[in-house]
Amino acid sequence: MVRERVFLGILGLGFLTLLFDVRFEHRYVVKDMWQGMVPVIYSAVAAGACALALFKNKACRTVSAVLFFAGLVVSIVGLYFHTKFEPEKFEKFLFPDKKVYYAKPDADGEKVEVELDEPLAAPLGFAGLSMIGFVVSSGLFKSSKSTS
Repeated sequence: MVRERVFLGILGLGFLTLLFDVRFEHRYVVKDMWQGMVPVIYSAVAAGACALALFKNKACRTVSAVLFFAGLVVSIVGLYFHTKFEPEKFEKFLFPDKKVYYAKPDADGEKVEVELDEPLAAPLGFAGLSMIGFVVSSGLFKSSKSTS
């Protein structure tokens, strides 16, 4: 149980750090799109879920596990807003030295090179941290101590 508490404490600090980082990175985005606040709010909720998971009460740990699992949804929605799921952006991300063009040319018929404005993999950090929280709080991989 001590190991779980240490993991949850570190994870809570990670979510709080992520909260400040994302709020800073989205400072101009939130003026135009309310969706930019979703990862900021989720970071605060996930930090609270870390505190909630510290209780031994099964209901508290179940609620925190569900909140952590919701991080997958936040991550996928964030990935959509960062990429619109356009294959060209993923190709540019995976092969940065290669010139990658959009499938459709512009109005003049010229090929348009793909430019990456948003960090494509950034939303996936929520998935990683949330799954760590889910595993710890749900007791999915709890070690069984044998008394023999």
